[in-house]
Amino acid sequence: MRKIPGAWIIAACALLVGALSPFAPVSTPAVEKDRPFSIEAVLSAPFPSNLIAAPRGDRVAWVFNAQGRRNVWVADGPDFRARQVTNYTEDDGQELSQLAFSPDASVIVYVRGGPPNREGEIPNPTSDPRGARQLIMAVRLEDGKTWEIAEGSNPQVSPRGDLV
Repeated sequence: MRKIPGAWIIAACALLVGALSPFAPVSTPAVEKDRPFSIEAVLSAPFPSNLIAAPRGDRVAWVFNAQGRRNVWVADGPDFRARQVTNYTEDDGQELSQLAFSPDASVIVYVRGGPPNREGEIPNPTSDPRGARQLIMAVRLEDGKTWEIAEGSNPQVSPRGDLV
């Protein structure tokens, strides 16, 4: 009996699986083939993060990074139609993170700016000569009014919602 080398068995299995797989390559429409591929398109793809749910009710919030512009978005049930509640219009490289709802879900507190390095320096992606700060911010969902609470991170809203 003749032995078949292992590499040939693996190659044959791979071909068979590939041919039968529902994920096997299929032809793509001509429109997609004509569309140029660019690194800019890949790097500017929208990216959601930091999803949180309100402590009461049917409201969710998250950070959405679209072409480097990071903003807080919310959606209310039952249809969960998304709406932007902050208005950062430039790609300044500042993170938005650590979202937290007030107990009544009318305000979101969040951190704007990245964490410090070992020397305690806050990231300054645009090399702003004024420097950068890590700020605890708040936004009122009713009207989008945004305000600074303090420098720092890890905001915790009190159970009554009157302190951060």
